[in-house]
Amino acid sequence: MEKFTTIEIEKNGDTGSIILSRPEKNNALNDKMIEEIIHAMKRFDEDNDIRFLLFKANGKFFCAGADLNWMKNYPGKNYLLNYEDSLKLSRLFLPFILQKKLLFAAFRVMYMVEETD
Repeated sequence: MEKFTTIEIEKNGDTGSIILSRPEKNNALNDKMIEEIIHAMKRFDEDNDIRFLLFKANGKFFCAGADLNWMKNYPGKNYLLNYEDSLKLSRLFLPFILQKKLLFAAFRVMYMVEETD
């Protein structure tokens, strides 16, 4: 398996897993993570042994959204760089839409139940 810096990938039988792995940033998306997710999804899509794709995350939160420190760089960039970053971000969702595998996301959920009379 390849080594990524912001995600981890696993293959277990017919299931591929993409694990968001920036827990110190609450798994917030930056340009590197977006590129790595797209690369991993393409790789799993080309693997005929994989029938299911599972998204998980390390740390307390699944994903906090876009990394604000990464977003702070936008005002200083020129129009073309902003446009390229926007295209890169929009491409993140294209593999989800075109994915031929069954896609799951694993969240930790806590339910609180109160009994009433």
